[in-house]
Amino acid sequence: MPRFLCDEMLHGLGRWLRAAAGYDTVIAVSGLSDRAISARCTDEDRILLTKDRHLATTGPGDSLVVLLSEGGICSAAIWIRAALPRLKCSRKQRCCLI
Repeated sequence: MPRFLCDEMLHGLGRWLRAAAGYDTVIAVSGLSDRAISARCTDEDRILLTKDRHLATTGPGDSLVVLLSEGGICSAAIWIRAALPRLKCSRKQRCCLI
């Protein structure tokens, strides 16, 4: 199952991925450097979810990055689903990633 790291702008999405969809998701703490976020993604084999274009282009070398557009949680879920077509939710009844 994929593991995610949400940048600090996506704390709501991060909480939803953890609680409603059942994914192992961490949320970057405020003020954490791009380099530290990238290192954590690489070290922990996490997929970076971000709205920050700079972070997305300079992000983790070997880790997958999903650059999300504006919108709410379900809009983000659609972008994640498109980027990760084999993604399944562990809690299907409450997940809009399906």
